[in-house]
Amino acid sequence: MTANAAELARIRKILPLGIPVSMMLFALAWFFTFALIPELVQELQLAAPVIRIWPGITLGPTLLPLALMMIVIPPMKAIPIGKGLTDRAATWINVLLVINFLAMLLMLTTSAFLQGYFMPKKGYIRCTELKDHSYIWFSDWVRNPAWCVKGKSLEWVNEQARNAESHPPSQ
Repeated sequence: MTANAAELARIRKILPLGIPVSMMLFALAWFFTFALIPELVQELQLAAPVIRIWPGITLGPTLLPLALMMIVIPPMKAIPIGKGLTDRAATWINVLLVINFLAMLLMLTTSAFLQGYFMPKKGYIRCTELKDHSYIWFSDWVRNPAWCVKGKSLEWVNEQARNAESHPPSQ
């Protein structure tokens, strides 16, 4: 077997697992990009009573093209379609990997700082007391400090906000 034939055999061996994994990554990135990010933006625009921010969703837009390329390129290499085309595609995968690495690095180093800077300006305070809060993975922000109650859920905070709207304090 030549080096090229060995590489083809290796790629063909990986395809049955690699394609489904890449498709799941693509679906996850699609969900982050087109469901979670717009939902977060809408919550911020509507000044929702509680917002849970997971910095990991910011990777969705950069993971989307990478996952798509990982679905398309390995079968192209396994078939073999023109070497020039697959080499250019492999270069794009490498570029996308670097972009994703930089995005992850920026997300890890700046997310907490940026949230701490911008969320109070929008009228939110950080709340680490809510149920299922895991500071490492996401952060919760509430509009009213009284709603930051240990062990209470996001739904409870939303209910408190609805009750406050329907029964305004008497003067």
